[in-house]
Amino acid sequence: MTADRPTRPSRVPALAQAAAVAAVLAVVAAVSLTARQPPPPTVAEYAPQAVAQIQQAPPEQANDPGRGVGGGATTTTAGGPGGTGPNGPGGTTTTSRPVIDQPRVRRCGGNPPRQIEDPQSPPCVPYFDLRQGNGGATYRGVEADKVNVFYTPDYLEDETDVRTLKDFFNTRFETYGREIVLNRYGVQGATDADPKLMQADAERAYENGNFASLNYVSRSGAEFSFYDALADRGVVSVAHRVQAQATDAHFRQRSPYQWSSVPTVDSMLRNYGQFVCSSLAGKAPRYAGGTVAGRPVRVFGLIVQQAADGTAPDPAPLRTELRTCNADVAAVAYNKATSGAGRTGQSQIVAMTDKGVTSVICLCDALETRQTLMPAASAQVYQPEWLLGSYLDNDLDNSMSGAPPDQVGHVLGLLFRNKLLPKQDMPFYWALKEQSAAADPQGGAYYAVQARYSSLLVLASGIQLAGPYLTPQTFAAGLLRSQWANPGAGAAPYFQARAGFEGGRRTFIDDAAMFWVDPNRRSTVQPDSTGAVCYVDRGVRFGLGHWPVGDPPFFQPPCL
Repeated sequence: MTADRPTRPSRVPALAQAAAVAAVLAVVAAVSLTARQPPPPTVAEYAPQAVAQIQQAPPEQANDPGRGVGGGATTTTAGGPGGTGPNGPGGTTTTSRPVIDQPRVRRCGGNPPRQIEDPQSPPCVPYFDLRQGNGGATYRGVEADKVNVFYTPDYLEDETDVRTLKDFFNTRFETYGREIVLNRYGVQGATDADPKLMQADAERAYENGNFASLNYVSRSGAEFSFYDALADRGVVSVAHRVQAQATDAHFRQRSPYQWSSVPTVDSMLRNYGQFVCSSLAGKAPRYAGGTVAGRPVRVFGLIVQQAADGTAPDPAPLRTELRTCNADVAAVAYNKATSGAGRTGQSQIVAMTDKGVTSVICLCDALETRQTLMPAASAQVYQPEWLLGSYLDNDLDNSMSGAPPDQVGHVLGLLFRNKLLPKQDMPFYWALKEQSAAADPQGGAYYAVQARYSSLLVLASGIQLAGPYLTPQTFAAGLLRSQWANPGAGAAPYFQARAGFEGGRRTFIDDAAMFWVDPNRRSTVQPDSTGAVCYVDRGVRFGLGHWPVGDPPFFQPPCL
């Protein structure tokens, strides 16, 4: 009898099972690799790094944990910077920085890469995964899904263009799951610069729960009454016109609430003083007319416009700079902007002629310059050099429209805003066209949409650079710590100002180009009319401490 031996199991099922497991693993691995390495998006030509892992923001783009733009997850307890409750102290913030391994949703543009193609664009930020949460209602006017912004329609403004620009910034900027929502309000008083009415508008902005306000309508230099009332209520604002009291100290005292897309008035005056000392002082008034042109050396005078509420820029920064080259102003006159008849400009012009002034530095409203002061000068057969600038819009193509022909040909000065190019070459136009092919602002609407674009650019940059936990404090921290690429600043092809908030300033730009007015040239902005701003050396820009010594080629082509 033969003993039973254990039966040897077949190897076939085991091998089959192993093969099946291997096949499954191979499929899983393939799917995993495919999920983690998607094909480059079509925007890779603008930002080829968009498909790379972003673990931490570049140093110049990073802020404090929980408030920065590094894309980290944020957990916030009750409280926060700036007050109590959702606006106040006492809260704690912790942050982790997870690996972001998917393509950036917001495309970047330009070379070097920046958030949009505008050469004044802020830096790119890493893609923010909404699953991390944005902190919800982090401040008054900030909700989990929107940021409320107050705005009042301006003169010549097409409100469709404003909404189109708002959509552009919502599309192209990282707003951490929130939409910038513009809440439209009519102003108190159609043209009245009564401080009480402007303060009432600020109160409405606050009571209706707005985080910020865009640029207010023109009030001939008195707009600061509106912006100051906003700051008192903890509402952020972005101005576009230079106000009588808009000095660097004024902005800093109201930090973190007040910002501007154009320089402060004291910065303008200091630049003007350095420009005069470098280029004009101690020389004959070669750009004047009539008998003034034959004087051996320039004598400077100053006309300062008071706002309707009586406030006016302090000329001290200008005079301090002029005294460094022994070129102080020989006469100072004030011109008050008031409604109604009775303004002749005669007393201001007499003050200039009595002191032998050859060159009038005018901190004046453009309307007053061309309709009051210049006609008064013509009546006295007085043709001085008119040294004008960006204060209250004396540097636009249409600023001298209707001015006396014997005066407008003697206008020169400094332009602090960006160079005014044909609209097709302006970033505001690119933004409109990207969002809506039908958008095409005509004539004077150019100025309104450019102003609104500039304010929205600063506002959207601050929101993006603040990170998901949005408050006025994080808004300020983001702007002040970040570095703008500024490709080609002050040079061809756009000759745009150098942008950013260097040195802790609260204004987006701070340099200037030299310009003159050609009354016979077709307007760059409104080609169906004549009178154009022209640029020395096509618009090369200078700033404090860098004004070149010599004779700039004013009134010499080319114009643009």
